[in-house]
Amino acid sequence: MKKMDYQPIIFGTLCEHKCKADSWTARKIADIVGESVMLPFAVEKRHIKNVILTMKLMDIMGLAVEGGHRKAITKHLPSLDASARSTGSADVIVRRGRSFKGYDSIAMALKEWCREINVRGKRAAIIGQNPLAKTVTTALKGQGFKVSSLRNAKELPNVNVMILGNMSTTALKSISSQLHKLPAKPAIIDLSGKLGSLKGISRLGPGNLDRRARSWRVELLTSAVKDNHL
Repeated sequence: MKKMDYQPIIFGTLCEHKCKADSWTARKIADIVGESVMLPFAVEKRHIKNVILTMKLMDIMGLAVEGGHRKAITKHLPSLDASARSTGSADVIVRRGRSFKGYDSIAMALKEWCREINVRGKRAAIIGQNPLAKTVTTALKGQGFKVSSLRNAKELPNVNVMILGNMSTTALKSISSQLHKLPAKPAIIDLSGKLGSLKGISRLGPGNLDRRARSWRVELLTSAVKDNHL
């Protein structure tokens, strides 16, 4: 009996140091496109300019990008989606025919959420620090939001979106109390995940934001297969 060649569709995770491909993403991709693999690609920043050439040579359909490579790779991509242009960062690279395009799944997830809850204005404010704060504020600015920074929680401004970073329990209680007194209730992006649900106020926690972004990554990566008719 002739042995059949195993030729799975190749995806990958691009990182600067030793990494592992996201098993959840790999399973979701396989559920949609069938036989596929998601390989880890550890590339030093000085060699990142060679990533696109490697994708062409290895016939890679797409990459999930991690860490500092998300900004660095944008300089070497032939094309950027509006989401990546608005943030200057790409956490997904997708094969489009003979070329490659970069996307920012977090920016896409935030835009989707704002549309779902029907945010009507473009004013936002952020208080507190968080590793995701810069990514979120940059993504909102890319949608046309004017984002102001608050030093404390003594008096909240009337905005359409309030971004909460890490802060003390006392500050969170003060914010929770003030939110209900505002004439127009803002939507909350709670990066700390500690505020909890508030009646009549839309809230996006870190877990929900991560799930939305990961779903976008799967959709984008698998779209490369459909786009290339595989």
